Amino acid sequence: MSDFFDFDAMIRESHPGHERWTVTWHIGVVRLGRKKCSLAICAKTGNVAFAASDLLHPLIVHDVFADRISQTCEDGKCCLDISCPYNKADPKLMKKYGIRNRQDLENVHRTAERLKLKGELKTGELHSQIYYEKAPIVVKKAPKHA
Repeated sequence: MSDFFDFDAMIRESHPGHERWTVTWHIGVVRLGRKKCSLAICAKTGNVAFAASDLLHPLIVHDVFADRISQTCEDGKCCLDISCPYNKADPKLMKKYGIRNRQDLENVHRTAERLKLKGELKTGELHSQIYYEKAPIVVKKAPKHA
């Protein structure tokens, strides 16, 4: 008998139709001016699901749960991956990130995916957190036009 606890099997048995996907945090992967930003890659799609400028989110969010029957994800309302079938992102819940409408959300999604490709970010093992002492991705502000 294995000492390994199969959490996924427990979810399937206790909540039929539910699935769990891990989230890999790339902590400090993006530098925006003096601030560092972290990006989370969801194992469901391999795309950027979350961004955070604090250390609390990467410590708390390790995985996401979804219900195949209702096509909902517990984090679907605040997920940046608009290509995911479970995404139900609500721009009203993202105002603190500067997202005011669906167009803003689409722009953030495209930018996050470009950053993912630039940094070659991938999903890792269960509850992965990959730390970057020096951010490999640097985003510079566009010059202001007069």
